[in-house]
Amino acid sequence: MTELLNKVSKGAADNNALINEINSTHKLVIALLAAGASSRFEGIKLAEPIDVINTIGQVKRQPLLLHSLDKLQSVAKQLESTSLHCDVVVVLGAHHQALMALIPAGVRVITNPQWQRGLSSSIKTAVTTAKQLNADALMVTLADHIGVDKDAYTLIVKRWLLERKTCCACYQHSIGVPAIFNADLFNQLQQLTGDKGAKPLLKQLASQDELTVVEVPGIAVDIDQREDVVVWQQAIKQQLS
Repeated sequence: MTELLNKVSKGAADNNALINEINSTHKLVIALLAAGASSRFEGIKLAEPIDVINTIGQVKRQPLLLHSLDKLQSVAKQLESTSLHCDVVVVLGAHHQALMALIPAGVRVITNPQWQRGLSSSIKTAVTTAKQLNADALMVTLADHIGVDKDAYTLIVKRWLLERKTCCACYQHSIGVPAIFNADLFNQLQQLTGDKGAKPLLKQLASQDELTVVEVPGIAVDIDQREDVVVWQQAIKQQLS
């Protein structure tokens, strides 16, 4: 785990070097999907307090959902210096009331009334909002992806801006979210079914050479069961020692 976390932080300098290359006007909706029941966790995992090391080497402890939200809001703020306008939205479903109580005022929250139908239903909910906001693209992210840091999210956005086609994370030949889809794919996203999310569409785009991939080791690190929290906390302690 510690070795993987070290890989996550690699490449930040290259990421920062891209910031001045962006000169375009776009609207991006960044959707943080947080509607699942977390049944394997035996509790509300997104409300679980967890430690992370911030950019100045300090430990910050807060609910998992807020760690993910903070990263995305930081990305949106960083990109304010470009012509890109970002709207961060949180998609809730199961545990709506408990999680809503954690979210700061002013954050756009939407509810997926069909969250029991799996991840695809949350993507559809996000697409509906992206259409309402006349977005040029939708970025799909997962609230339990604790291993994906701010630099990784930012790099995916910048690669999308530079190459103007669907862009997603990749690690050890496996592709997945975070991923950015252009508006011309919104209708296809709304045809997704089940709990596989957008992976079938990403694979289709890859086979057609219409996909940009960004190496993000952190996509291999998420919180699924309570044991994952223990492993993560142990890795944080090792980094600090």
